Amino acid sequence: MMPLMPSCEKLQIDDISRWASRLLPLIEEVRLVCLFGDIGTGKTTLVKEWIHNLSGVDRELITSPTFLIRNSYSFREGQIHHYDFYLRMDKASPPVDEWDEIGEGDICFIEWPHPILGALEGHKRIDVSLEHSSDFYSRIVNHVVHG
Repeated sequence: MMPLMPSCEKLQIDDISRWASRLLPLIEEVRLVCLFGDIGTGKTTLVKEWIHNLSGVDRELITSPTFLIRNSYSFREGQIHHYDFYLRMDKASPPVDEWDEIGEGDICFIEWPHPILGALEGHKRIDVSLEHSSDFYSRIVNHVVHG
């Protein structure tokens, strides 16, 4: 699958919300977003922004599903699913197939998608990578569209 539209930016923490808003039209078209990055780089912060903007759910009510694997929220076209497979990163974990429940109009955000990347092969998706920058208050954000 050939990646399309690569983008790389250095963002201040205060700019993350604006960057997330700019990506919304692409998210609504592609509907599957995989987020990569170390702990504390802002993956959940981005997902909170996107879910809030798509559904109107208050940001404080949007939490990381690290221990639940998935949180779902309603929006105008279906469900928004927020997955976090961090606890499944261990190769001894059982196969992950929860993502199969995604409906046609749903949007899916996946943090730590490594355990299911093979199953996502061939699906159109946006990969977002976040890295700590040299200063504490900024991040390097990359995104690329596959498919």
